[in-house]
Amino acid sequence: MSREFAAQIVGIIALIMWFASFQVRDNKKLFVIQTVANLVFGVQFILLKGYAGCFGLVLCSLRNILIINRDRWNWAKSWLWIGVIAVADAAFVIYTMERSIDMMAWVACVGASVTCWTNNARTIRLGNLFVASPSWLIYDIAYGAWPSAFSESMAMISVIISIFRFGWDELGKDKEGVK
Repeated sequence: MSREFAAQIVGIIALIMWFASFQVRDNKKLFVIQTVANLVFGVQFILLKGYAGCFGLVLCSLRNILIINRDRWNWAKSWLWIGVIAVADAAFVIYTMERSIDMMAWVACVGASVTCWTNNARTIRLGNLFVASPSWLIYDIAYGAWPSAFSESMAMISVIISIFRFGWDELGKDKEGVK
């Protein structure tokens, strides 16, 4: 099996997980599912030699772990973590950059991190719809990560569905209490 074909199979697995994440109502479950999906997509990017994308997804997974555990770990509540993620990702992207499109992985990671840190379902979905998913989509296409590109397209559609399904006002409320 070729490396590219294996990458597409791995991407399909991650795609299914990512799509499912937007169909849950509470933030904690969304973050858990997305954390696992991010790590699987990271494997896809390793296979496609998209190292900036892989590192960004590892940082997004770290961010999700911090968010999920904010109630237990006081040190994980600080907005400084977003700065740490942004700087670490920028340094990695600049160090490993082979083409300018690699910066899109940084935009996606930081954009998603800022919106996820708000702990507001509506803000999270809007951040994915207008910042993270379009940035990942551009990066995915550039690296030939077709399941990932499809995933981001479907994620944007899924966000729109969730807005209609749960209602705009309901998405603005904190249902799970992930702090």
